[in-house]
Amino acid sequence: MYLLALGILLCLGVHSVPMFSKPYADLKAAKGEKSIEGVFGLCAIAGLGLIIYGFGVAREQGGNELYYTPLWGRHLAWLLMLVSFVLLASVYLPGNIKRIAVHPMISAVILWALAHLLANAESYAVLLFASFLVWGGVDRVSAQIRQPQASGIPSGKKALRNDFLAVITGSLLYLAFTMKLHEWLFGVSPL
Repeated sequence: MYLLALGILLCLGVHSVPMFSKPYADLKAAKGEKSIEGVFGLCAIAGLGLIIYGFGVAREQGGNELYYTPLWGRHLAWLLMLVSFVLLASVYLPGNIKRIAVHPMISAVILWALAHLLANAESYAVLLFASFLVWGGVDRVSAQIRQPQASGIPSGKKALRNDFLAVITGSLLYLAFTMKLHEWLFGVSPL
C-alpha cells in the first residue's frame, strides 16, 4: 500500500499547488508557465501511474473491510457516477450545468470518490477514494475563494445545446464505463 500512498501524495500534492495561488503564480512567472506546467504534468502522470500500479498491488495483497457496504450504496454509487460523468463532460461543453456547478471537474471528482466509497470498503480503496474526497472538498472551497464566479460561459440556446451535449456525452461515457471500460481498465466490473 506504500506505492499507492506515494502515488496519492504525488498526484494530489501537485494538484494542490494551485490552491496556493500567489506562490504558484510567482513560480510560473519566475520559471515560465510552460516549463512549470510541464513539470507538474509529468509529476501528475507519475503519481497517477503509481496510484494505478499501487492499487493493483494492494488489491492482490488484500485489505481489511473497514465498514459494511449496503446494497443500496452500490445503487446510489451508480447514480452518483452518472452525474459525475455529466459534470465531467460539462467542463468541455460549458453551459448552464457549468454555471450552476461552477467548478464541475472538482464536483465530478468529489462525486466519483463518494460513489466509490459507498461501494468499496477495503482499506486500500478507502485510502484512495477518501483521499480524493477530502482533496476535492478542500480544492472546491479553495477554488471558490480564488475564482468565485465561472466566466466566459455562453447563455441562451448555445448554453442549452451544450447542456444537452454534456448530458448525452456524459451518459454515453457512463454506459461505456459501466458495460466494458471499467472492467477492461481496472479488472472489476461495476455490475
